[in-house]
Amino acid sequence: MVKTKKIRLKDIAYSLGVSVTCVSRSLRDCSDISEDTKKLIRAKAIELGYQSKYNEIKTKEKYVVALIFDSIKNPYFIKLGDYLISRLNKEDYDFLIMITDPFVKVDDLIIKKCIFRNADIILSFNEFSEKAVEISKINNIPLVLLGRISAFDYVDSIFTDDKKGGHLAFNYLVNENKRKLLYIEESRSEASLRRLAGFQKDKEKYPGLDIKVVEANNLNNAIDYIKKGYDGIFTYNDYISLDLIKLLESNNLLNENLKIVGYDDDVDYLNKYFKNYKSVSFDYEKVSDLVISIIKNKLEKKIKGKTYLFKIDVNL
Repeated sequence: MVKTKKIRLKDIAYSLGVSVTCVSRSLRDCSDISEDTKKLIRAKAIELGYQSKYNEIKTKEKYVVALIFDSIKNPYFIKLGDYLISRLNKEDYDFLIMITDPFVKVDDLIIKKCIFRNADIILSFNEFSEKAVEISKINNIPLVLLGRISAFDYVDSIFTDDKKGGHLAFNYLVNENKRKLLYIEESRSEASLRRLAGFQKDKEKYPGLDIKVVEANNLNNAIDYIKKGYDGIFTYNDYISLDLIKLLESNNLLNENLKIVGYDDDVDYLNKYFKNYKSVSFDYEKVSDLVISIIKNKLEKKIKGKTYLFKIDVNL
């Protein structure tokens, strides 16, 4: 068996015609090296298969899983986070929780904080930046994106069948004889686009049916449409639905003629505020099982280079 050559800093330096010091300081993200140079060196390090010594010097006994959230208010994060933490405890993994800004990509600074805290694998509800992926790859830290499809081959993704979810919401509202429909989107999420695609899929089959799309960050626009008779509403998630229902109530617009469909299966809680509420649901336990299987494959079985894409079925 031919022994694979271990890539060293001087190999990267030689291939680019720069100094070893330049390579070393670039990979440590030192401020005296330009971003263009650091990006070039990170790319070459990944191309050559360079791995830092991070995994070689760790002495801890348990694997550490980092969980990155952008909010602890969203019931979806809380519910899935609870499932994941329960499974991590059961499997005897350590874990740490990081909170970042809402709808901001996980950057290299967050990755470095996770590495500093001895994280072996990172799970995130937020998408990763290109630089974050590069840093993770160099340091041999697997990345898993929850709820969305990553644009990077290095990142494993577990996501729901968002197009089907949107289509289920559409069919329910149409069967309730709603012909003026409203989708409240979260345009900063690629999952929202897939939900919208499913929601609009069969629009042409119903002459006279109208669908309007408004941003979740300006619910007053939704209120204006509802005042105009748009009474079949699909929201990107249950968290947005709750804000909408409260706003409708404060404007004396909450009535039995409205039909509202959300996403993430927080029906029991939302029904306390509005009885006509439905939500696209999925199996949270299955998601947590898939996460554990990825962790085991990446960390315990040492399966390298394979990217996992898991699509979770949904129902209403």
